[in-house]
Amino acid sequence: MTPLSHLNNGAGVSLSTDLQVTLADGTMLDIPFTNAKIVGDLIRQVTNAKDSNGKANNGRLTLGFNAAGNGLALYDSTTGNGSLTVQTAPPASASRAPSPVSAWTPRSRN
Repeated sequence: MTPLSHLNNGAGVSLSTDLQVTLADGTMLDIPFTNAKIVGDLIRQVTNAKDSNGKANNGRLTLGFNAAGNGLALYDSTTGNGSLTVQTAPPASASRAPSPVSAWTPRSRN
């Protein structure tokens, strides 16, 4: 069980915002990072994410190690004309668009 404080060469990671992920098939998943303390928490929260209709993720999006084995990446198992995008989720009362997140490495598995 790797603590999030050990990531990023020991500098840790800050998860002060939730993510909104759009899959290649156009599905949008909301990923809350409430109380994430270890990498396993992040994996569970991605696994348990629901789309805007409340439908379960069901493996469409997974979190795992990147190809180099030195970081984490999101993997999209859907197909479609779109591409995997990751943004910060806007607060429920926000009227502005979410902003892109560069800390995650999106990848597609087909």
